[in-house]
Amino acid sequence: MKREKIVLLVVGIVSFLSLALGPLLRLVKEKNLLLAGKESYFWLQGEGIYRKLFSWLNALSPWVLYGLLIAAGLVSAFLFYNILRRLKFEVEEAAVIVGLAVLSPFFISFFNHPSAQMLMVPLMVLTAWLILPWKKYLSYLGFALLLAVPLIGDIFNAIISWVILIIYYSYVREKRILLWLGGLICTIAVSLFYLGKPLLAGPVEISVNFWQGFVSELGTAGGIGIFVLVLSCIGFVLTWKKAKNYMAVYGLLLFFLLTFIFFSRQSLIYLGLVLMVFAGRGATFLLKREWQMIPLRNLIWLVVGLGILFATLNYAVSFSVSSPDNSLIKALSWLHEESRTGEIVFSNYDRGLLVEFLAGRQAFIHQGMEQNVFESQREMMEKIFYSSEPQETLRLLKWNKIDYLLIDAQMREKLWKNKETGLLFVLANKQFERVYNKEGVEIWYFERE
Repeated sequence: MKREKIVLLVVGIVSFLSLALGPLLRLVKEKNLLLAGKESYFWLQGEGIYRKLFSWLNALSPWVLYGLLIAAGLVSAFLFYNILRRLKFEVEEAAVIVGLAVLSPFFISFFNHPSAQMLMVPLMVLTAWLILPWKKYLSYLGFALLLAVPLIGDIFNAIISWVILIIYYSYVREKRILLWLGGLICTIAVSLFYLGKPLLAGPVEISVNFWQGFVSELGTAGGIGIFVLVLSCIGFVLTWKKAKNYMAVYGLLLFFLLTFIFFSRQSLIYLGLVLMVFAGRGATFLLKREWQMIPLRNLIWLVVGLGILFATLNYAVSFSVSSPDNSLIKALSWLHEESRTGEIVFSNYDRGLLVEFLAGRQAFIHQGMEQNVFESQREMMEKIFYSSEPQETLRLLKWNKIDYLLIDAQMREKLWKNKETGLLFVLANKQFERVYNKEGVEIWYFERE
């Protein structure tokens, strides 16, 4: 028992450091704790239970909001460890699995940004922990929480609740579980047909290449490290020898892989946790096997260990320099002071939420819009960006009642090949006045009349 407490303490310290490293680096670099990531600002404005909660916590202090994010990650890691122990994993193997999880960018990034899903993950892990064979009244509490998931979450979490109950029934074969399944169907129906809109409605997800979204070294904000994927492959091969004992894990792996590809990138958090089970099995095998060449063993673990740590540090550094940086914050602060309420600001879609939150002005397009509205505005945005007819661009700006245009260095680099194309060429027109130009960020005023 004392040994396990020491192991838990080490895992807790590693979890805290990995979750807090990115925000601390951002504090050092930017001298502020403003949330990183454009989608985060969806959860700091507007209506809804979760958005009001995050907005209130952020208004108290960004430290309080980051404290909640880190606490949610620590609780999830602790519960995940306890689930593994209840499933008869050895102390060391359970610790390795959780350690690999908390060091992976997919886990850290999920708990470095506010979202309703970030609060749902600890709840889902808690319900899974409660319904495992222990004490009956706690199992009933877990089932009751599962029934509540469709009412406070979305259809994705409702499906996860269904999967948890099905897997549990496949093992225990208790007929009373069928009653809980029936109850879950009823609460899902109430959520879909009575409540109508899920409480977890979030920003529009922009599709990305599968591997870019899945592998952290290929440019995604989260993702799973290549060395962890290698360990997962080793673990998968090892468990295949006892496939019957891992059918539930294989089922979860397939389910979350498909939902990640076809449904939502948010499911990467669950897919990652399942993959960590295989990665932990692979790492444990390499640690315990007898090596004839000790120098080779040490070299392999040095490379693997540094690779895992590099993925963690790479994410933390990327997080610390992610938008909004100080140059954009200053520009939006200027816009708030110099523009009038009701004026519309045109920029790339991923600047929209920042414009609305930091400048307090209406953005032409942002990722918090309804899907159909967003796609319509995105099509219009691209016409304005790339139209080869200056008069057509001016007409579109007038028709959409645009007052200001915000362009930063990143947009100039990624959206246009040169200054003689699209919107950049049209800015030479006398109807535009550059009213702000600092640190690579430009704000243009458009005189419609």
